[in-house]
Amino acid sequence: MTYLTRRVEVLSEDRPRVRPRLTTSALPTHLIGRNIPGMCPVYKYDPDVVCQPLRCDRDSVEFWARKYKDPNEHIYIKFINGPHTDESLDRLFYWKIGAKDYKGHIVSVYRNFISRRELVESLPDGISAAAFLAQFPTGGPIYRIFWLHCCYPNAFPIYDQHVHRTMMYLKTGSADELGDYSTQQKIDVYLVEYLPFYATFSGLNFTFEPESDGIRGRKADRALWWFGKCLKTRKPQMQR
Repeated sequence: MTYLTRRVEVLSEDRPRVRPRLTTSALPTHLIGRNIPGMCPVYKYDPDVVCQPLRCDRDSVEFWARKYKDPNEHIYIKFINGPHTDESLDRLFYWKIGAKDYKGHIVSVYRNFISRRELVESLPDGISAAAFLAQFPTGGPIYRIFWLHCCYPNAFPIYDQHVHRTMMYLKTGSADELGDYSTQQKIDVYLVEYLPFYATFSGLNFTFEPESDGIRGRKADRALWWFGKCLKTRKPQMQR
């Protein structure tokens, strides 16, 4: 399936329009060739971005999902399906944010999300993503969406810079950066564009492996994330 749909404009009136751009920035030179304990491995240029780009079919998604590497993936698989406790949610946010940065986010994570866990239990069945996010207006758009995912993992996917980059690349040919969007724009793009985009991938007839996938849409998420990460690593220059 080829995506040629136009980007939905969700830009706020108080912010100038940002033109999509193709980003080809490389990793910092001091990280090239290094593996940092507790963090994902270094992402090197992958020629399959050009030779076998991600497509919306089962074989392509499974091909890219197999490339995904995360030494802490077991944390997500163990806790994502609940039942949730303060500890399980703490571990999920640790997985999402990463060992290096989590300490600086603990207070915010507990204040905005984990300490408000009882509110989730009072929300109506079948609540929409927009209505849920309106109940949790603080804590940052990406972590608010992750909180939504933790509470309804099979209904609402994770959203971040890499899956956004994949979506925009497949739709427009330009991998613009989520960091160029305001808080409300990130929420709007997730609701208006990413949810239906993700559904076309997660709805493919994958073989579900509970012990390695956790949830049924995990293969699609891995493929979208890894492809987007690879889009950010440029081809190394040939040395003379």
